[in-house]
Amino acid sequence: MNLPCVLKGFLNEPRVLHYGFILIFSLIVAVVLAPLLLYLYRRRIIQLMGGVAQTKVSALGLVQPTLPEELESASATLVPGDGSSDSTESLATAGRQRARQLAHAVMKTVLVFAIITIATRMAMKLPALDPRLWPVLQAVVWSVTFFVWVLLMLGMTWPIVLLGTADPRFARWLLFVTVPCFLLYLAIRGPFSWHELSQLPSEIFILFMCIGLGSRHMRNVVPTLMLAVLPILLIWLEVAAVWHSIDECSGHSPVLSGAVKVLAWLTIIASIWCAYRMLGALASAYWSKRFSDAQLQMLLWFVLMALPLVTNVIFRSAGPSAPLILAGIPVAATAGAYYWLLHHLPAPHRPPVTLLLLRVFGQSRREERLLDRLAFYWRFVGPVCMIGGPDLAKAYVEPHEVAAFLSRRLSGGFIADAASLARRMREIDLEPDPDTRYRVNEFFCAGEIWIAAARHLMQRCDVVVIDLRQFHAGRLGTATELEMLSQLGALSKTIIIVGKATDMDAMREAIGAAHESPPLHVLKEADRFKPYEFFAKVVQVAERRVQC
Repeated sequence: MNLPCVLKGFLNEPRVLHYGFILIFSLIVAVVLAPLLLYLYRRRIIQLMGGVAQTKVSALGLVQPTLPEELESASATLVPGDGSSDSTESLATAGRQRARQLAHAVMKTVLVFAIITIATRMAMKLPALDPRLWPVLQAVVWSVTFFVWVLLMLGMTWPIVLLGTADPRFARWLLFVTVPCFLLYLAIRGPFSWHELSQLPSEIFILFMCIGLGSRHMRNVVPTLMLAVLPILLIWLEVAAVWHSIDECSGHSPVLSGAVKVLAWLTIIASIWCAYRMLGALASAYWSKRFSDAQLQMLLWFVLMALPLVTNVIFRSAGPSAPLILAGIPVAATAGAYYWLLHHLPAPHRPPVTLLLLRVFGQSRREERLLDRLAFYWRFVGPVCMIGGPDLAKAYVEPHEVAAFLSRRLSGGFIADAASLARRMREIDLEPDPDTRYRVNEFFCAGEIWIAAARHLMQRCDVVVIDLRQFHAGRLGTATELEMLSQLGALSKTIIIVGKATDMDAMREAIGAAHESPPLHVLKEADRFKPYEFFAKVVQVAERRVQC
């Protein structure tokens, strides 16, 4: 076999566009597989929980006498000992100010990307003008063209802002702003280089991109799943290039071609191992606070938006080295702008004010809306804790949970006994992400150990929100939670959300007579409040609790 010939053929193989196609194809595979993964993930959660049926038990008798000292000592406080207090700043102001400043930071980043990308593209191909026009008129035409393209690019990249701020109104903006901008872009873009990418139409790519990040559940798993698929496809691409080079240099030898085919199939094992290691590295980086879930989603959208523009710059320019340099300018400038802006955000709120969210297991969409609207601001002042259940199993699927599920280690994160409960209590995430937001801590429990977990969270968290809009006498698990709140004296820090379907008599019976006149904070028709108004209502109780 002629090794110089093989090496030359491998290095000369034009694979720049192939890499772009692999990136897009990995997105398509991830979008197709994501619904199946979410279905299997939720089913596995239900299996590990031991089903979803709940029984009425004594709220304190089951768990209080037999807990080890290690667990009791772990429930002392959720506030880090070295946290400096922001006592002069109200929680409502802290949450709103940090949310606004993060939004402004991401907006500026998107603006940098739009301006530099369009400027780079126009520098490679200026709009055709009549040379007889005055220079001033030419400058005006170029300026208007530049301004229109920047506005169009801002409309298409607006989801980066919404993803970066975890805005619950993402789907609405995507439908009424981004999709029309995409359609307008397709109408005026003219000849483009997508035909090089195995004849993949831009419309299909845009459709899959919107599906992958437009759906509330899909965007939780698509980035992680795409990063797992990407190394597999890249390895297969490189093996195919080597295979083709060897086949060409060996004169299409049947024996050598057969051996190469066998080796090519063996690379499947290597590619799966690389995907496994990629998932592990991603989970480790997420666990180490290198990025947040919103930042990962934002990064994916940015890469997918930059890909066609970068490809267009490469194939419309001349010269062997200038194209790659020009293509990297928007990416490098945007990364630098985001890094600078991120490090000029206000310091995270200290100490973190923890919120426990309890609810009636049932309507997932309604509970997701409640969680999204509350967490949008609350995560700037502290973490949100909740008992995991099948209704919200897909609401906050984090990268390390997807990696654990794909590697069949999901059961390791479940609470099954007092020892695992103590370990999980010690591992509660109280540190903010790089974007100054705290995380949502889910406690998935097997069997009735959830009662012990709920009891300790009621004692440790600063404020409790319990959603009783679907509560009636048959909801035994929620009745147990109400009994615990009453017997632990936690009603003073609890906000009870009620609605038209709430059985008020069953609620009063579950609370019992532990207090002659319990200080109930009842919030009716929570859906009619805007996210900040809802957040401010909860903050009123939290501030009284923190000041005590």
